[in-house]
Amino acid sequence: MLGPDHELAARGLTRRREQLGAIISRAVRHGLVSQSRAQHPNFFELLRGRVSWVEQARPQHALKLRKLLAICEAARSPSISVGPHIELHAITHIESSGLI
Repeated sequence: MLGPDHELAARGLTRRREQLGAIISRAVRHGLVSQSRAQHPNFFELLRGRVSWVEQARPQHALKLRKLLAICEAARSPSISVGPHIELHAITHIESSGLI
């Protein structure tokens, strides 16, 4: 049986993972810049690092986050035009395939 400290840590990880998922989902819908409240200069890399952190404990959840982050990366590429319609289509496809 797990002790109270371990259970508390597990709940904290779950909450942070859920918050990260929400940030990345909103970034797909509204753009990375809109989610960087502190105007972090390398916000995408910050998110990538946090996804790697999740991956250490929950690889299956990190896979979902990485797929959403890939959409964000495509949207920020100057050579790729990703409008709201394409982003919405990608989100709908990911949601319907059970990835999030």
